[in-house]
Amino acid sequence: MRLRTALSLASFFLVCFTLAVWRSPAFALLHDKNAALEIQSISGKIVAVGEAEFTLDLGKERDSERLKFLMDSETRMEGKLAIGANATVEYRSDDGKNIATRVIVVAASGSRSY
Repeated sequence: MRLRTALSLASFFLVCFTLAVWRSPAFALLHDKNAALEIQSISGKIVAVGEAEFTLDLGKERDSERLKFLMDSETRMEGKLAIGANATVEYRSDDGKNIATRVIVVAASGSRSY
C-alpha cells in the first residue's frame, strides 16, 4: 500500500511539474522567437549601398516605403549591389532590424549582373 501511494504521489508531482514548465513564460518566449526568425521575401530598387547594408525602395510612388537591410557573413549574394538595380531580398527580422539572408540583384535592363 505504501509503494502504491508513493508511486501515485511521484506521478502526480511529475505531471504538475511538466504542466508548470509548459505554462512558463520562458517556454512561450522560445516559441515566439522562432516565429520572429521566419524568412520573408521582398523586391524593389536599390537606392543606397553601404559597407554592410543597403536600402531598398519598395514602390514607384513619390512617397514609397524604404527598407534598410543589414548583411552578415551568412548573407548569400547573387550579383553585385548597385544603386538603381532591382533586387529580391530574403530576410529575417531580429530585434527590429532586417537581416538579409539571400540577395538576388538584377540590373535595371532585366539581366542579372554578375
